[in-house]
This record gives sequence, structure tokens and C-alpha cells, in this order.
Amino acid sequence: MMAARGATLDLEEPQTACDWALMAEARIRERVAEALQTATPESGSAARAFHLLPRPAEEAVYAFGQAVVGNPALALAATYNSPPLYAAYLNALPLVEPPPVAEQPITAVDIALEQIDHVPAVQYALHVEGANGDPVVSGQITRWEYGEDGVTETVDEIDGVVSVAQLQGLGGEALSDLLPVDHPFRMGPGTGYAISWQVTLTFADGSTLSPFNQGTMLFAGAPWFIELDGQWYLQYSTDFLDALLAVTGALALPPGNDPALTRHVHWFDGARPLEAGFSR
Repeated sequence: MMAARGATLDLEEPQTACDWALMAEARIRERVAEALQTATPESGSAARAFHLLPRPAEEAVYAFGQAVVGNPALALAATYNSPPLYAAYLNALPLVEPPPVAEQPITAVDIALEQIDHVPAVQYALHVEGANGDPVVSGQITRWEYGEDGVTETVDEIDGVVSVAQLQGLGGEALSDLLPVDHPFRMGPGTGYAISWQVTLTFADGSTLSPFNQGTMLFAGAPWFIELDGQWYLQYSTDFLDALLAVTGALALPPGNDPALTRHVHWFDGARPLEAGFSR
């Protein structure tokens, strides 16, 4: 993990990683409170109205970086009525390089999605061959519609055109910012809305990586986890999600056709991600 760099704070410098985390939290507390106070009934809930905030001030980003460098677990610090600390600093500070395997060309991509909104709404399995040359798309998507007359199930073949650049975008820098955790966990509203993603990337040397997510912190799916050499990692940026939605959006697959869902932070009281991600 590389040290974070930024402007020196004009304050007495904190002495520990916890001190830096407290400073990073204090720098965004007022902005979080303002976002919650401006939520409207039309938005459905305060959580749905909480958009990702503009880039925090440089001194706040510096404090967050020092906290995470000193103790990566602090990125998941949260209270019962606030999202984890890293949610306020998404995409603000790259700290970790992608794993070496991700620098190779991607030759095949498999994407599976199941989305539930109280009841099953959509699921699909997509396979792309020739991801680094002449992509060939195949797969099926199933949708369910619920009405007074019962359930209507529709199954369609997946086709369309996705570019080599969009597929290669799933590797490299899209797999940076990986924070070591003891094990994966779920984080979301707990109100019947659920997303389960499973992605398999096959690289030129035949090796694979399998990012997955079963949480809805960003509605379209977060946080993302990946296992490398027996160690679990959480991605604390939206880089992989953004790259994934570029692919699903090109093929008009949900939720890639609703980009508004990708820019909301969603959490629920009692998520306690720090305790969930690290053994007690």
C-alpha cells in the first residue's frame, strides 16, 4: 500500500491512525448532515437522497489517506446512523495498485446478476468470448412482472455489441484500491431490495479473477470483494462498478441502463461494516 500524499495540514498533526480517521470524519460530518437534512419525501427516504458528495477538501482527503495507510480497517469505521468512512471518500484518493494479473489482456468475461425488489425482478447470465479481439456475446435474461393476474415471466436471448475497450476496462485500474479484510460481508438497506453480482474475468495466461458483490450500498451493487492468494479484499472506490456498468449499459442490461442508481450511497442502521469485515 502506498503512502497517501497531499498538502500538509495547518493543524497540529495527529499522532495515530485513529486520530487521522477522526479528522477525516470531522471534515465531512457537516456535509453528510446537510445531505440528509435536504432529503425530500419524493426521494423515498433520506438514504436514497444521499448522493455521493463532491470531492472532499484536500486536507480531508489527506487525513483519510493517512488513516487508511496507518490502519486499513479504519476505512470501514461507521456508527449506527452513518455510512462507513470510505463512502464519503469514494474515488478521492487512489492508494493501492491493481494486482499484477489484472495487467494482462482479458480474453473472456462472464457476468451473472440476480436482482430482487421484494420478489425476483430480473436475472441474467452473460458470456463474452474474444474479449481482446472480436467479442461474441451470448446469454439469457429472465424478467418477472407481477400484476393482479399473476406473474409474467419473460426469457430473452442476450445479444448486442460491446467494444474491446469496454471489456478491457474491467481489468487494470478498475481493480485497484483493494482493501484487505478478513472476509466478505453484505451491506444494504435490508428492505427487500437485493442485488447479487458474480463476475469472472479470464486473462491471457488462463488465470481468472472473480469479483463479486451481494450488497447494495450504491444500489447498483457495492461493496465489491475479490480473493487474491487466499486473502479477501474490498474495493473502496467505484472503479470496477463503473467499468461493469459500461459493459452492461452497452448491451442495454439492467442496472446499467439506469445510471442514476450508481451514484447513491445506501446503508442501514446496524450495518457495522468494521465488525463485519474483520474478525473480532
